Amino acid sequence: MKPFFPLLLVVGAAGIHSAGVWAEERTKRSDRPNILLILIDDMSWNGPSCYGNKLVDTPHIDRLASRGMKFTSAYVTPSCSPTRTELLSGRHSARMHITRALPGRPQENPWARHKGPILSGGIPFSARTLAEALKDQGYRTAHLGKWHVGMNYTVRDPKRMAKVRSEFGFDHTFHGFSSFHGDKSVTALTDEAIRFLEKEDEKPFFVYLAHQTVHTHCAAPGDVVKQYLTEKRKPSGKFPYEGINNATYLAMIKHLDNETGRLLKALEETSLDKNTIVVFLSDNGGATRITTNDPLRRGKCTSYEGGIRVPMLVSWPGVVRAGSVCDQAIHASLDLYPTLLDVAGGQKKKGQALDGKNIMPLLKENGAVAREAIFWHAPHYLAQPGNHFRVTPHSAVRKGDFKLIEFFNDYYEYDEQARTAIRNAGENYAPYPIDCAKYVPKGKVELFNLKKDLGENNDLSSQMPEKVAELKDLLARWRKSVGAQMPVKNPKFNPKFKQPRKK
Repeated sequence: MKPFFPLLLVVGAAGIHSAGVWAEERTKRSDRPNILLILIDDMSWNGPSCYGNKLVDTPHIDRLASRGMKFTSAYVTPSCSPTRTELLSGRHSARMHITRALPGRPQENPWARHKGPILSGGIPFSARTLAEALKDQGYRTAHLGKWHVGMNYTVRDPKRMAKVRSEFGFDHTFHGFSSFHGDKSVTALTDEAIRFLEKEDEKPFFVYLAHQTVHTHCAAPGDVVKQYLTEKRKPSGKFPYEGINNATYLAMIKHLDNETGRLLKALEETSLDKNTIVVFLSDNGGATRITTNDPLRRGKCTSYEGGIRVPMLVSWPGVVRAGSVCDQAIHASLDLYPTLLDVAGGQKKKGQALDGKNIMPLLKENGAVAREAIFWHAPHYLAQPGNHFRVTPHSAVRKGDFKLIEFFNDYYEYDEQARTAIRNAGENYAPYPIDCAKYVPKGKVELFNLKKDLGENNDLSSQMPEKVAELKDLLARWRKSVGAQMPVKNPKFNPKFKQPRKK
């Protein structure tokens, strides 16, 4: 039986109610919680101070951890569009053919025998999004901020904005792009979220707040940037190599925390916090041209832990125990759809398939979630001259403590001595400088025991051939089951062309 969760409603009577009376009446008249989903862009696993950030204090984000549950093994996909696709559709990005940032045009690198497949143009209108599912349960819905699952990075054209509302189940949309270059629209998006959640309406709300920070370019209010300036730590430099832990990047995190605090305060002042589930997570790991994901390996666009393991916090007073921690691995970008649908008292429609798991037993700490494995698929190149990612087509699987990464045709290895020399040179270094990346034109498999080796430093593939065979077979069967696209032959391959190492 579902627990009873009163929601704060407005009585539609004549006259003006005080905030206290309004909150009390809303509390009496509903059985469903409000839902606030805060998605951060490119925040590393160690971004909030409750996950180990020693350079920036994030007391407001940390409050979600102290009042709720902190997940230590929450996974998403390696890049933005696939994660957003999974959050909204409940379907694996490989199944939806959105496996890298849209528009995702294939790179025909002359040094590579293969190229990535052509992507879908975005989430199809036929998909039943999370917003539509919640709207069916009587929720009023809003999408605020970054879109990036079709039609563009942000949707600014009024006709396209109307299309997003009508086709994907949002009553209200707002991109806030006018202030993008000042602070990545963090303040404007927070203002809009507060306006929407405080609207006097009998319906519960679902707010999908998709921030565009801490993604580069780096931008934050000048007074916040000043807090982090030192002799060695300067403001952002020339894009895209803005320097690790530069003052503007740190200020972006601090500004996000300040505005998150303002949003949480607005919930508290209307007593909405008592009946609102707040989910905070990142769409992928941090980009290593600007930050480090230590102690995790690599970062955004890779399927190493630095690219796919992210901070995730869930606060839900009276349901999620304050200060609780969950160490079980979850596929957050897929699991939130069935979980939030259950929270709202809904069910998937007949014939609708969802690839995630309902993690309510974890949130309530009354059971585990059965799952064979977690899968990732990134069949693309991100390695043209000047591109810092240095990524080639691959898939990955985690089963229990073991994780296997399969590079199909080629991969990059890094000169660790050169990396160490650069790392010791000062604060403004790139964790994985492109000058240290060596292209290897053959496939490779890596196997790691994450329980013993969180940093993925010890490849066990040669020592455990049976485990490699087991996970490779599991990964291949999964790819077939979801119709995953694979790299194709590159018609512009030139065997005499040498792969450049820097721009």
